[in-house]
Amino acid sequence: MASEERAQPTISDPNEQAIRQLLDKEFSTTFSQMEITRLRSEQIEFIAKSIGLLTKRETDQEIYQSYLLLLSKLGSSTQIKFGEKIIESLPDSGFVVATNHLAMPKATRFSRHDLGEVIGDHQLLLQLPEEIEPFPVRHAAIAKTLGHQFNPHEVAIELPHPYKGVQSASGVIVLPSALGGRFEIMTDCVKDLFVNEKNQYVVTYPESGTTGKRGGGGLYGVKQEDFHTGFIRLAKTLQQQLGRQIPIVIIGQVFHPEKGFLTGIMDPITVNVLAEETEVKQTAANIQIRLSEIVNQLRFDQ
Repeated sequence: MASEERAQPTISDPNEQAIRQLLDKEFSTTFSQMEITRLRSEQIEFIAKSIGLLTKRETDQEIYQSYLLLLSKLGSSTQIKFGEKIIESLPDSGFVVATNHLAMPKATRFSRHDLGEVIGDHQLLLQLPEEIEPFPVRHAAIAKTLGHQFNPHEVAIELPHPYKGVQSASGVIVLPSALGGRFEIMTDCVKDLFVNEKNQYVVTYPESGTTGKRGGGGLYGVKQEDFHTGFIRLAKTLQQQLGRQIPIVIIGQVFHPEKGFLTGIMDPITVNVLAEETEVKQTAANIQIRLSEIVNQLRFDQ
């Protein structure tokens, strides 16, 4: 079977039009509009600067440190509503985070013209996609929640050139846009990360797409989405290969229109290395229900 490409969102897609309308309605408050403007501006500055550094062949480490600083700025409003004590028990040998696919990249999307003055390179500007959904904001609240003692590495599909280079330099576990072989690539990359570095974690999105775009449940309709098992199989495979437990930490996140990012943390789970596929699917279904409850609890700040 020929490999397929995952296309970038386009405004001609009815699902894309619908979720943008949901975002406009959800984030119509003065506070949310000001915050979204700030979040967009911070990301434009970082991405433009990083593209410039890549063309000058600067080290990825410089970009990664700037990325960590950016995540801290983006998530500065984050409030942890419950589960904060759980962070103290997380291992320095690596763990997996599963969170809902919050639509903030769509809310803070920008065009290539927004980068123009910062980049100052007309020819490079012409190579960029017309519009991009910036990736850092997708897990900024997660990074802020877990704190500076741990280093985040998002698992994400590659963006078009040159954004892919910025992703890689930012420590993202970049998966190919073409279908096929992604799980093996992800497992190998995360294994190398956990073996060679301390205090690392990877962020995964079991919905494999923005919450509310296809499921019909709205921006926080986690329960209605197609929930995948890759994050569970990742932890299980790593446990088999590394001979140690790899906890899965479930973190719900919302962007409250009057308060900013709110998060809540579930007790970590450990997957049975002998679990059959039926058990893996049931575990994912249970997590989906619980994550949906957490997200709705956060949304209404209960």
